[in-house]
Amino acid sequence: MRLLPFDPDRARALLAEAGIAEGTELKLAYDEGFGAIEGQMLQGWLSDIGLNLTLQDLSCPAVLDAFFGDATSADGNSGRYSNPEATALIDGSNNHLIDAGTIAKFLRLADILTTEDPAWLPIQKKRRPFVARTDSAGLVNNPIYVSTLDMASLSRTQ
Repeated sequence: MRLLPFDPDRARALLAEAGIAEGTELKLAYDEGFGAIEGQMLQGWLSDIGLNLTLQDLSCPAVLDAFFGDATSADGNSGRYSNPEATALIDGSNNHLIDAGTIAKFLRLADILTTEDPAWLPIQKKRRPFVARTDSAGLVNNPIYVSTLDMASLSRTQ
């Protein structure tokens, strides 16, 4: 995955090229308590390039409905994501041996989904502290689990 530098001038130029007007209203919906701080950071960054972001703290059932509501299509796409090239890469990789060609397809798909046309907004956070009483026994903290990766829905409201 490529990490792109924050370049407000380039971002404004790309938005203008895409026909997205300054002042466009966006909404970020996330599971209650899991995204407020990150949302405020994103709100500031988007403000720097002329976009307005409203934060929406949703209950867990409301998040599930927002992400996976009644939009399941005949092909099982409950996420409402549509990118013909990504779909072709996924469909063309089913039941294939993992060779150089398949790896190249997966790398292309990763680039589409993470950089060019992300299907959702991943927000990675350090995990919360684990606290237990001193007289507790048998509790083992997973040393591999170092963060959570939450998803948030970013949509245009105008």
